[in-house]
Amino acid sequence: MLRCEDEAGQASGAEVRRIEEGRGVVAGRLSERIQRVMVGRNGPDEFARFFIWVSFAVLVASLFVGDGMARWMLSALMLACLACCYFRMLSKNIAARNRENRAYLQMRTRVTDPFSKLLERIRQRRTYGKDYLFCRCEQCGQRLRVPKGKGSVKVTCPKCGNSFKTKS
Repeated sequence: MLRCEDEAGQASGAEVRRIEEGRGVVAGRLSERIQRVMVGRNGPDEFARFFIWVSFAVLVASLFVGDGMARWMLSALMLACLACCYFRMLSKNIAARNRENRAYLQMRTRVTDPFSKLLERIRQRRTYGKDYLFCRCEQCGQRLRVPKGKGSVKVTCPKCGNSFKTKS
């Protein structure tokens, strides 16, 4: 290939554009090949991402383990997680993978939901704690916000319609 250089030894703009276009063509061809392979397959979902995160956590844990056998077992666990991830992504049985993903999401929601509700309550108390008190409905347990400094206040629950008095 003929190089066009100026006095400082720099390549000309036309040559740089040709090189960059060549890289774009190669990357485009690779992207097309990957897309053709993935046609009709499940692809990445939340459960596959979970396996990736677990394998990363196991990799980090294996860095701190000094014993050869324990490190070997952690490496095997990491490879098993990555194998499950790739199995899920390359699987053509999409219906089964969707059922598994839904079951995983339901389980994850059951585990994380109490923590997210707790964080939401903490955020509300930080935001509204100066101006409001929080109380619960006597009948349904709904959390209600009552303005501070108003004395005895009659509160009506928007969820069940129960009315009760509380101090603010």
